Amino acid sequence: MKKFLNFLAAVITVIAPIAAHAESLEVTSEKLYTGTSVAKGTTVEYVKYTVTATDLQTPVYIYMTGSQGRMFGLNVEQIPVGTSTTDVIVSYTPTAVGKHTGRINFESSNAELNCGYAINGVCIDPANPPTITIDASSLVPFACKAGERQQQSIKVITKGLPDYGALKVDGKSPGNFLISNTMLMKDGTATITITFTPKVNGTYNESITASALEATPVTINITGTAGDGGDDPEAKEGDELPLVTDNALVQYSTSFDGVARNKPLAVEGWKNLAMTGTRAWWGYGFEVETANPEVTETDYCAKVTCYDSKVPAGAAKECSMLLVSPALNFKDAVSKEVTFRLMGQFLTNDDSYLMEVCYIDMADGSLYIQPIEMQIPCTADESGTWYPYVLDFTGQEVADTFFIGFRFTAPRGIDCSATYYIDDFTWSKGDAPVAKGDVNGDGAVDVADVNACINVVLGLDDASRYNGRSDINGDGANDVADVNAIINLVLGL
Repeated sequence: MKKFLNFLAAVITVIAPIAAHAESLEVTSEKLYTGTSVAKGTTVEYVKYTVTATDLQTPVYIYMTGSQGRMFGLNVEQIPVGTSTTDVIVSYTPTAVGKHTGRINFESSNAELNCGYAINGVCIDPANPPTITIDASSLVPFACKAGERQQQSIKVITKGLPDYGALKVDGKSPGNFLISNTMLMKDGTATITITFTPKVNGTYNESITASALEATPVTINITGTAGDGGDDPEAKEGDELPLVTDNALVQYSTSFDGVARNKPLAVEGWKNLAMTGTRAWWGYGFEVETANPEVTETDYCAKVTCYDSKVPAGAAKECSMLLVSPALNFKDAVSKEVTFRLMGQFLTNDDSYLMEVCYIDMADGSLYIQPIEMQIPCTADESGTWYPYVLDFTGQEVADTFFIGFRFTAPRGIDCSATYYIDDFTWSKGDAPVAKGDVNGDGAVDVADVNACINVVLGLDDASRYNGRSDINGDGANDVADVNAIINLVLGL
C-alpha cells in the first residue's frame, strides 16, 4: 500500500497544471480627422488606435479587410511580444467617390485577444461636388374634389453623391400628398410623381425635401385645394383676335421681365391666343446664380406646355397656343432681322407635338400664317439647351407690317410633357447689320461663332438656324472654307 501511494502522489505532481501567463490586449480609439468627407485622391490620418499590450507571448498582427479596405492604410502592422503601448494610425486615401467601409483586425495566436473594428469614410470630388436640383417648373397648384386624386410630376437631378439620397414629404399636411419614390440615385434624373389625395375640403400646404450626404438639401413648397368640384367648363386663357396693325414698330426688344410665373402671359403689344382648347402661353422665371452665391436673379421668359395634371392618362385633348409679337414695321426698319432664344424641356423622341415659328401678316385684311422652315429642338437630347436664332428677312417678300408668331400644337394631358420657352426677342436690333462672322448673332465674333460654324459643317446643326450666317465666304455652301474664314476673322487675319 505504501508503494502504491507514493506512485499516485508522483503522478499527481507531474500532471498538475502550469500557471497561465496573464497576457492581455486593450484597444482604444480616437478619431483624428474631424471633417465629414475627404477629397478624392488625398490622404488624411483618419483614426488612431492605442494598443496596450501586457506580457504577450506571441506577436499580434494588424491588417485591413472589407470591400473598400484597400483605401485604408496602416503605419504599424504588428504588436511585438512582451509589454508595450503602440499607436496604430489608420490613414484614408479614397480613390473613388462614395461611402467606404473597412475593418481593422488585431489577430493573435491566443483567440481570446482577437478583435476588430469597422471604419467608415466618405469621399467626394471637389471638381464635381454633390448637388441636388429639383425641377418643378411644370407644377401648378393642385386642385381636385375631396376623395379624388390628382397627380403631377417633378424631376430630381443628382450629381456626385457619395451615397444614395433621400426624398421625403415633410409632413406639414399628413396623408394629403404622396410621392412615388423616396430614394435618389447617386447620379441621374428621377421623375417623381406627386399625388394629391385630400379626404375633406380645404386648402393644404406641404413641402418636399431632397437630401444626401455632403449635399445641400433642397425643398420645394406645394399647395392643394380640395372642394366639391363642378362641371363648369374651364375658362379660356389669354387674348382674342384680331391682331392690331396700328403703330408698327421699327425697332423692338423684350426679355419678358416681370411676367407672372405659370400664369397666362400678358405683355404689352403681344397677343396670347388659345387657338384650340383653352390654354395659352404662360409666363415663367428661372433662378440664376450671381457673383454672390447667396443672391440669385430671375431670368423671365415666355413658356408653353402640353402637360396638364387634370387630364388623366389616355384622355389627352388637342390644343394649339399661338403667341404673336407686336406689329413690326418692315418698310422703315434699317435692319431686317428678328432674334430670339428658344429652349425645349421634357422633349420626347416622337412626333406628338409641334413647335413652329411663323411669319404672320394681315395684308389682305385676313389672318395669314406661314410657318418658317427652320430647325427647332424636338428630341430628348436637345432638351435643356437655349438656342439662339437670327431670322434675316432682307430680300424676302414681306408685308410692310408683319408679326412673328410662336405656335405650339400638341395633345394636352398628364402623359404629355413637352415644354418650350422663348426669351430675348428683338426686331431690328440696333438698326445695324450684324457683323460678318457673328454666326450666333450675339454681337461678338468669337470662338462661339467658330463652334457654331463647325457644327453646321459637320452636320451637328442646321444652317437654317443661323439664316445663312455660317456661309462666311458667301459661296452658297457650308464647308471647311467657311471654318477657315471665320477663324481668320476671330484671329484678326
